[in-house]
Amino acid sequence: MSDDIAKTLLPQPPKPPYESRRRNFFSSVVSVIKGIASMFSSVVKILFAIVGILFLVSFISELSIGDQETTTYQEVLYGYGPETIAVIDLNGMILDAVPQGPFDYVTESQLITPRRVLKLFEGIKADPNVKAVVLRINSPGGSVTASDEIYQTIKRFREETQIPVIISQGEIAASGGYYISLAGDTIVSDTTTLTGSIGVIASMLNFQELANEYGVKEIAVTSGDNKNFFSPFQEMSEEERSIMQRLIDEAYVQFLSRIRESRNVNELVLTELADGRPLTGKQAYEAQLVDELGNLYDSVELARRETGYPDAQVVEYTDQGIFESLFGVVSKPLMNKLPLTFLDPYAMLRGKPAYLYGGM
Repeated sequence: MSDDIAKTLLPQPPKPPYESRRRNFFSSVVSVIKGIASMFSSVVKILFAIVGILFLVSFISELSIGDQETTTYQEVLYGYGPETIAVIDLNGMILDAVPQGPFDYVTESQLITPRRVLKLFEGIKADPNVKAVVLRINSPGGSVTASDEIYQTIKRFREETQIPVIISQGEIAASGGYYISLAGDTIVSDTTTLTGSIGVIASMLNFQELANEYGVKEIAVTSGDNKNFFSPFQEMSEEERSIMQRLIDEAYVQFLSRIRESRNVNELVLTELADGRPLTGKQAYEAQLVDELGNLYDSVELARRETGYPDAQVVEYTDQGIFESLFGVVSKPLMNKLPLTFLDPYAMLRGKPAYLYGGM
């Protein structure tokens, strides 16, 4: 009891002054900020390192294959004869050119471009052993202009070389994918292939209501009423809709003319099916839009029979060398983590008439 009274009477240590407590608080805050800054700095360094590696690999890839316009690489699939059945694998969207941006992860071998198709066919022309080409198409379509340019390239190759081109449709060969199929001698489609989609589409996201809500305005000074045509920040006028419809109709007429040139299709059937609807390979076969049902192997065997070389060596021709393969392997997983707006090649077709399957 006396000890408790003595402790109570003893003077207590003074409390830290206010300035000292405030200094300690600010020191803690500064330490936290420094920690966050250090962490952020490390993240930035890692990102810069990743971007640097991607640009370096891309640069090396350009040096290795960029200037070799007719360079192709070959891989024997099977067969042992001296004659060759060339297989070309075309996968991806049909675009006039590869998107050129710091965050574009696609390489030319992941798209179908006129330049790439020309390069592959020119490489095949240089090989005297090639007796037929099997063109494997897996595409939802894309650019109107690029589709027609590729169509013309294939037709010209056939006329100049007299080498038959067998089209083998993969999982999807719709719209522009079907358009370029029309350039072949024979179209072979799997029963489950998604094809058809004969038509033209032009679409654009419209942000007018969203912009109005947040007070965002577009200021455009133009030389005419329709120069700011199809702007995403204003409602489409009837005149603009009419102009776009005429562009679409013109591209649609061209699509139909290619079908009539290449296929013996009943006009009533064509009118019914050419409304943009997708078709299975089986439905397309019944409508005479394709010639045969079968897979890639069936297409190759058809080429062997038609050329009279049943033992011909089957060789895949590609324009993708080791450096481009490395770039694709390294860049794709990394770039898939970036926002979709940086990675959307479909954005290149927005606001333009396109031979593109509407489900994409």
